[in-house]
Amino acid sequence: MDLETQPGTPSWETAPKIGVQKTDIQINPDDVDVKLTGGLVAKIASVFIPFVKSTIIPTIVKTVQDGIKKEIDGEVNTDISIYGTQETIPQLGGVTADYGQMAVHDQITSDSYFEMAVNGTFFDKNNVKASAYTPVAFPVRNPTGKSLQGHLTDYTINTLAEAGLST
Repeated sequence: MDLETQPGTPSWETAPKIGVQKTDIQINPDDVDVKLTGGLVAKIASVFIPFVKSTIIPTIVKTVQDGIKKEIDGEVNTDISIYGTQETIPQLGGVTADYGQMAVHDQITSDSYFEMAVNGTFFDKNNVKASAYTPVAFPVRNPTGKSLQGHLTDYTINTLAEAGLST
């Protein structure tokens, strides 16, 4: 699987997208038991068990693999595109968190770290306007820090307070 980007909602936002390149499902036919019960028909049908294992198991595997790709491409990525970049906080009368991906999208750095930057700001969905505050520039990852890092600046807190007061 790959982490890619796609247009979000609203259209100027960028949302994550999961790309499925390959799925690998292996079922050993020797680990599958098929039991037939009954009289003469079951004995005759038991001759076909190896044939059933060699044809039906690969068909099941292919169906599951196709289903995974279809579900992620069709449902998951569509939902992320439509709902994945902003969330209105119902208790705060229109305050909306914007967490769309930033211009430098998800990437693997030259020193083999995964890094992704998201917006992390708030606005009043009933009175959308540019914030009076200015974002702070800082590196997405501190190379001397821990493996999992998250950063918030005063800008995030200020946009939350500004949106809250606006509502």
